Amino acid sequence: MSNTSHPFMDCLKMVFNLFPNWKRATEVKKLGYKLHGNPFSTNTRRVLAVLLEKGLSYEPITVDLKTGEHKKDSFLGLNPFGQVPVLEDGNLTLCESRAITQYIAYVHSSRGTQLLNLQSHETMAILTMWMEIEAHQFDPLASKLTWELVIKPLYGLETDHMVVKENEAGLEKVLDVYEKRLGDSRFLACNTFTLVDLHHLPNIQFLLGTPTKRLFENRPKVRNWVHEITSREAWKMACDPEKSWFGAGYKIYGYPSSPNTRRALAVLHEKGLSFDRITVNLTTGDQQKPSFLPINASFTDRSLDYLCSKICLGLNSWSSIPFLLIHISVWST
Repeated sequence: MSNTSHPFMDCLKMVFNLFPNWKRATEVKKLGYKLHGNPFSTNTRRVLAVLLEKGLSYEPITVDLKTGEHKKDSFLGLNPFGQVPVLEDGNLTLCESRAITQYIAYVHSSRGTQLLNLQSHETMAILTMWMEIEAHQFDPLASKLTWELVIKPLYGLETDHMVVKENEAGLEKVLDVYEKRLGDSRFLACNTFTLVDLHHLPNIQFLLGTPTKRLFENRPKVRNWVHEITSREAWKMACDPEKSWFGAGYKIYGYPSSPNTRRALAVLHEKGLSFDRITVNLTTGDQQKPSFLPINASFTDRSLDYLCSKICLGLNSWSSIPFLLIHISVWST
């Protein structure tokens, strides 16, 4: 038998490996994270990146910035400053993206990517110092450049090239410091990826599509650092609103050892979609109880076939996998 990996079998192995984590993932969802924001907002993406690095479930709630929804009373009740994002965790409501990322990183310090460096008071101080440098030295300049070169054109406004020139000059000085630092450390705070690097990502990503890209490219160590942090899978997903935002609202009601549930899971994971796992305990007859019957009165394979077909046919811009449905349908008969 050939040792060549088969895409279908690889996908099934991936789904099977998830089953021990079913209960844990369900418990995480009970934390009730709600993220109010906009998938194209730099600050919202900063929080999305942390949630995805940690492998956490969340409910995305779109705030329409173009219509000024963030300045309306309904939103000002969450954040009186009228800015996105806002994170709700039960009775706790947080605004300011960096405060939110630190909260998530601390609460889930043992889960997913380790984004903090708390080995000693010294490493904690260095991490905090570089987070402050990003917030007060890098971000003001990078945000102004993003506004002038990316956001303004989207709204049909004219770019102020004098402002661009002034802020590029300032950013060059900051990147010179970074170039020197990255000669001694793989990442800015230490030799591992942390919140410091993650906080830089939103503005860097936008600026890489503008002439300002040259400021990063002209510095070899900065260039390598930028390439490494922007290539992270969690960040690429955060930049894809169809996967990290609009496709994050699926709910799968099922049982982890059910072949029918596995069929739907396989498709969702092959598509790279976020979803919530809600356990229906077949051994105790949950599927026949009044709480479940309004969702699916018959609990048949046909509804799951429809779900899989809808995902594949309606979302085929992400990856085309008609073979997956064919093989899984044969396997489950």
